[in-house]
Amino acid sequence: MPLAASPPAKPRDSRASPSRHAPGIADKVALVTGAARGLGRAMAIALADCGATVFVNDLALDSAEAAAHELHERGGTGEALPFDVSASAAVHLAIDALVGRAGRIDILINNAGIGDFVEFPDITDEKWTRMLDVHLKGAFNCSHAAFPHMVRQRSGKILNVSSVAGKRGDFIGNSHSTAAKAGMIGLTKSLAFYAARHGINVNAIAPGLVATELSGAMRGNAGNDDRAHPGGKARTARRDRGGRALPRLGCGELHLRRDIGSQRRLLHGLARHHERCRFTAK
Repeated sequence: MPLAASPPAKPRDSRASPSRHAPGIADKVALVTGAARGLGRAMAIALADCGATVFVNDLALDSAEAAAHELHERGGTGEALPFDVSASAAVHLAIDALVGRAGRIDILINNAGIGDFVEFPDITDEKWTRMLDVHLKGAFNCSHAAFPHMVRQRSGKILNVSSVAGKRGDFIGNSHSTAAKAGMIGLTKSLAFYAARHGINVNAIAPGLVATELSGAMRGNAGNDDRAHPGGKARTARRDRGGRALPRLGCGELHLRRDIGSQRRLLHGLARHHERCRFTAK
């Protein structure tokens, strides 16, 4: 699969200064799926800021190119790599092309996802299948395609973006999404045991609701008002210790900047953890 052409990287600006590089991330090659917006975009930016070459995946070429261009504008290195994570053949072709171009793949973040904020009775066969295809099958497809390359390298990092709903359920009944995210946790645990013998680390994170375009759209579909709650009861505004009302969850740039910072701290932490703790299976 041909990769989208990328302009040469600009000198790194203050947001991506070498002093912020993580020893385990600088000069690595990373693939982030669903990286055109939201959490995926924040992770791609954090990786590029830390010195990695980031391949930005999205279903649409123009969205992937726009995200890759943003990395270049920040002084990082990024390339667009559009493909459908639910299509196994396309995933294998794309990741093989990535390795052919970059020579290796060190980091895979399985973040691609879709939103469908519905109650249990409204989940159709099509909704159920599509949700599991993108989240769970998508994580499997990308891991399956990257795995042999990481085995040959005797190193690699796979990070699956699950959800707190995958651990405890979802109050409104998004059972298809919850099942997919719970499946990602199970996939992570199983693959972590198997991959350790090859020097590959597999982890998952389970964030709660994050202020992104997708979560905003999902909340909007659910009514996005104080009555959008089981039983139709109004929710009181959250308040701080001084009694002042806290802002509603939004999708502004301020939230995204905070999220970029949190993802950078997460990636630094994973890098430090890997340097301290290397598995070898007997």
